Amino acid sequence: MGKPAATDRPPLLSLSHSFTLDLVILHRDRTVIEQCRHLTQTWLQGIGLELSEQKTRIAHTLEKVAGEAGFNFLGFQVRQYRASKYNTAQGRGFKTLIRPSHEAMKRHWATLSALISQHKAAKQANLIGILNPLIAGWANYYSAVVSTRTFHLLDHRLYEKLRRWAFFRHPRQGRRWAIQRYWPPRSKRRKMYGKDFSEHAITAH
Repeated sequence: MGKPAATDRPPLLSLSHSFTLDLVILHRDRTVIEQCRHLTQTWLQGIGLELSEQKTRIAHTLEKVAGEAGFNFLGFQVRQYRASKYNTAQGRGFKTLIRPSHEAMKRHWATLSALISQHKAAKQANLIGILNPLIAGWANYYSAVVSTRTFHLLDHRLYEKLRRWAFFRHPRQGRRWAIQRYWPPRSKRRKMYGKDFSEHAITAH
């Protein structure tokens, strides 16, 4: 038998894999944190991985380190704030707050803003159908932490952006006309409604 022709077998493709692991190590003693960092780095090297120097940092949840207190993890900001010992658990004099991180909020808003700009000619019901799943999913992810202020800020920005969207769609009509068309007077939370005002309401954060 002769050698197989080059086309007898499919070519083997070179595959590359990337792996990202997010982790946080918590301890009150910085020396222990340093030791854990060294042990983690050694363990990762044993399986062919390494810590990212750019993304790895040692932080303090209460005191500022390099001008910043707390840390961000998986889209959350974890930070402690000083408070009266009479208003905190076990009189510790500080409270821990977990919020949506500023970077996560910026990414979410950039996505919403881009979608609205890309659908300037869309019907309001269609635009609402595009935005609602993103808003609901993001709000649900952060619903268990301190998010009220962030949600209010995003809803305000969304209202202002949608107002501009409405004005763009009807350049020959007055602004009052556009607002009454998309935001009925009974809408207490500045929700944009569909044409019939009974369905397709924009979801609030």
